[in-house]
Amino acid sequence: MTVVSVTCLFAQSTFSVKYLGEASLGSFAPHSIKVEADYNRETFILSSPSPISQITHIVESKYITNGATVDYLLPPTSSASQSFELFHLKVTWTAYQNGYLISRVHTFNDLQISSANSGNEIDLTIVGARIRLKAISSGSHITYQVTLQTY
Repeated sequence: MTVVSVTCLFAQSTFSVKYLGEASLGSFAPHSIKVEADYNRETFILSSPSPISQITHIVESKYITNGATVDYLLPPTSSASQSFELFHLKVTWTAYQNGYLISRVHTFNDLQISSANSGNEIDLTIVGARIRLKAISSGSHITYQVTLQTY
């Protein structure tokens, strides 16, 4: 059972992002996207005489090629445990518009991430694209799948 508080997942301790690009009739899927994750990592260390909790704010950007999955938060290397609170996923890609290569951006906010964590798929049509977000849980790991189709 996962307890969800806004976007804080207590049962999940690691996460990654997967990118799936879909071609449309008039356009190829972008080869890669850049995803910026803005999150807090809370580390719990069981020590004597009292446990220690440390929160670290992280803003991290990574490029992801079509079909690939990239890890953002890995398991702790020590005997500590961790959880995370994800605030936003900012997706950036390039696309052709009227013969010019332009940069496009969409940010999934905390409410959309919370909805995805609850089992919903976020499906949005924006200028020049359709973008979706889905959260897939597997044990203590969650994969946020971003599907992008450009027009």
